[in-house]
Amino acid sequence: MNKEIISSKQALSIIVTFILGSSVILGTDREALQDSWITSLLAIVAFIPFAFLYAKILKLYPGMDFFDIVVKTFGNVLGKIVIVIFFWYAIHLGALVMRNFAEFIRIEELPKTPQLLFYTLMSFLCIYVVKSGVENLGKCAVVFLLFYIFILFSVTAFSVKNFEFNNLLPIMRQGTGTILLGTYSNLTFPMAETVLLLPVLSSLKSKDSPYKAYFWGGVLGGGLLLIGTVKNILTIGYPMLSEVFFPHIEAAKLIVIGGSLTDVLARIEESVVVAFTFTCFVKISSCLIAATKGLARIFNIDSYKKLAAPVSLIMTALASILYSSLGEMIGWIPVYKYYVFPFQVVLPLAIFIVAEIRKIKQRKKAAPQVAQS
Repeated sequence: MNKEIISSKQALSIIVTFILGSSVILGTDREALQDSWITSLLAIVAFIPFAFLYAKILKLYPGMDFFDIVVKTFGNVLGKIVIVIFFWYAIHLGALVMRNFAEFIRIEELPKTPQLLFYTLMSFLCIYVVKSGVENLGKCAVVFLLFYIFILFSVTAFSVKNFEFNNLLPIMRQGTGTILLGTYSNLTFPMAETVLLLPVLSSLKSKDSPYKAYFWGGVLGGGLLLIGTVKNILTIGYPMLSEVFFPHIEAAKLIVIGGSLTDVLARIEESVVVAFTFTCFVKISSCLIAATKGLARIFNIDSYKKLAAPVSLIMTALASILYSSLGEMIGWIPVYKYYVFPFQVVLPLAIFIVAEIRKIKQRKKAAPQVAQS
């Protein structure tokens, strides 16, 4: 079986688009109110150690798939238990993003359309890209990221006339504790969710550095979220931002374009919806790849692509039963940052530490043999 290969540019684009994901729908931390831009900035800095940790795991055994690294580190039995945990997180996160997307489209665009249709269409697209391979996901991510950047800067430029810089004041009013909690919220959603990209980035070219991909992916992805956060605060401001479900689209709706541009951009929010669809598609597809690769390793199936349809069906079914209402979905956000701690912090640290201990023992064991020879 030929190993799938993605370039550093594709890896970077996947990471950035994954970070954007459903964050561009729900927005980032709102606990710090007008200081949310500070928490977004601090989250980028806080992510740097995580970026190096995740990249280091991929470099433990160069050329080896992430789940093979897990089994090599913990052994067959314990390793597969760890893979089951990652499988659940991939399925759950993919379902969360799918539900976020479906709720967004239902409320903003097609209120009378059954959500099952949104799930089905997104599932088919994700199954197709998974069966096409990681390389095609990388190609899609490059194009989608460029489109999103264009839309973000266009919306920001057209929103300038609506900016109220007093909305940023007073700075640090919420206190250090609230800002640190908001930073942690932004770190766990969405920055450190990129731990699920480890199975995807196992396909990175051997000559390319996962450190650079994770570092610059975090900086660029976090930077784009920071721009969006500042734009929303300047345009809408608090406390009004606390009352809206989807702040980015609400900010876009405030844009009024006249003159010769009316016919082209009068409905610029539609372009925003398309951009959001692209980012959610990449994130759900990445989660599906991680889940199918994990399940294939658990049952020793030669190709993870065979599992794309059944795993997607599980993800879709889970998405449909996660919440009973939009309010319940929004209410889950403050809880999420505690729920993901084992997936984003404990397990990656355990993999790294145990693998390093094993490698040290192997070197010590090999040293006498080298001396005797």
